[in-house]
Amino acid sequence: YIMKKFYAIVLSAAMVLGLTACGYPGAPSNGSEPGGSPSSNSGAPSVSTQWKAEKPITIINPYKAGGAGDLEVKAMQPSLEAALGQAVITDYLTTGGGVAAFSKVYNAEPDGYTLLYISNPAAITKEFTDDVDYKAMDFTYLRSVSAEFRCIAARPGGGMQSLDDLVERAGSGELTIAHSGIGTSGHIQTLLVENALNIDLNDVPFEGTAAAKAAFLGDHVDLWAIDCVSVAPLVESGDAVVLAVCGPERSPLLPEVPTFAELGYEGVIAANARGFVAPPNLPDHIKDALITALDSAMESDGMISYGESSGSTWHTLSGDDYRSFAQETYDSTAEIADLLQ
Repeated sequence: YIMKKFYAIVLSAAMVLGLTACGYPGAPSNGSEPGGSPSSNSGAPSVSTQWKAEKPITIINPYKAGGAGDLEVKAMQPSLEAALGQAVITDYLTTGGGVAAFSKVYNAEPDGYTLLYISNPAAITKEFTDDVDYKAMDFTYLRSVSAEFRCIAARPGGGMQSLDDLVERAGSGELTIAHSGIGTSGHIQTLLVENALNIDLNDVPFEGTAAAKAAFLGDHVDLWAIDCVSVAPLVESGDAVVLAVCGPERSPLLPEVPTFAELGYEGVIAANARGFVAPPNLPDHIKDALITALDSAMESDGMISYGESSGSTWHTLSGDDYRSFAQETYDSTAEIADLLQ
């Protein structure tokens, strides 16, 4: 189903040496990955024809300034500028839940100077739920950056301390669950949970995470479909209980909470994944140079520091591997498209 596999691919030492040989300033001295250990990166291409940027690069960002999707880009920016030899400018375009940003980059010149910090499944689901002029799988996929795995949270006084409690209570057909809007990762997560547990929940869509959180903390809903990073402080403060994690493994932020797979429910993997894409038909030599620069930025001190402080889960796929991951998300979303309306 959606997001069947998440795996980290880290830059190899050979790739780093290749980056240095290509003359990119600011190349890292080792192959370590923020939040991980060195391993091979079979999806990262080598640069056969060097492309050098001759003017600033603009990153179109569908996330508001100050959010996780913005802070990740800012953490990468200094190293990215060093690798490309040009300024990197962020253009915030949040209209229509990101549709304006997706469309602008889709229709931009494929010259390497306009990139999109894409969010999936948002870009993919909007293709099914809105009248858009782009095709999510036509973008040139460069490099994934992070994936915020999701979970199911309940209020401490609500009588649910485990997934078994949820299944038992769901039999009455009255349980409500908040998420951040139709077509979002929270909505898709809810559909996956209902399907895997063979239950029906009364889902309550809100406009964004903040509104859903307020409803949850105000005891207006029974459950909350949310990411592990956002809910972890509430668990620590005693304001939430997490029943299960929608990830391939336990969250380091919630080490005591089992995954759905551990509890016998396969296929419940959902996340809000972010990364860089370019317009369709980007020439290979430009694509390769941009991937190499993004690889370098992912290893930067800024990203390492940000990862340690934010708890972000790096999800580092390059080129064809990143596109294959997006295709899996697209295919799974297509199967439930009629439920997203």
